[in-house]
Amino acid sequence: MSVENQNSLDRIKKELSEVRKSEALASIGASAGPIKRGDLYHWKACFIGPKKTGYDGGLFRLLIDFPINFPQSKPIVNFKYPVFHPNVDCGSFNANKPEGKYHICIENLNNWNPEYNIVSVILSIYNLLVYPNAKDGYGNEAARLINEGKNDEFKSKCNEWVRKYSTIYNK
Repeated sequence: MSVENQNSLDRIKKELSEVRKSEALASIGASAGPIKRGDLYHWKACFIGPKKTGYDGGLFRLLIDFPINFPQSKPIVNFKYPVFHPNVDCGSFNANKPEGKYHICIENLNNWNPEYNIVSVILSIYNLLVYPNAKDGYGNEAARLINEGKNDEFKSKCNEWVRKYSTIYNK
C-alpha cells in the first residue's frame, strides 16, 4: 500500500471515530459509517429532517465516497433519494426508480479544504435543509418558489416529496 493510501485510510479511520463521538450529529439523529465491513471508502449516513421545515418527519440518507487521496481531494456526497430543494440536483430523477445519487451544492464541498471533516459536511447539509440557498442553487422549481416568495408552496412540495421518497421517521 502506498504512503498516500495509508494516509488516506488513517484519516478516514479518524473521521469514523469523530462521527461516533459527535454529540452534534447525535442531536440531529444522525449516524454515518461504512456501507460494507472492511471498505472504509464508501459510507452511508442518515439524519432526521429538521423540525418546523418542509423536511420534518423524513429520514434523509446520504452516500459518501472518499477518494483514494482523501483529504487532499473532497469526498463525494449525494442524497440517496430525491429531495425537493434548490441546492439538490434531481435532474436525473425517475419517479418509478427514485433511488440514485442526487448531487448537493454546498459551500464546504465546493470549496473543499483538507481541514474540513465529514461531521461538518453532514451538519452543513442538515443546515442547508433549514436554510436553503436559492440564489446559489440549481435554478430548479424549488429555487423558483423561494425566489418568488412562495414559501408555503415550497414547504408543501417538500412535505410531498418527504412522504413519497423519504423514509418516514416515527417521532
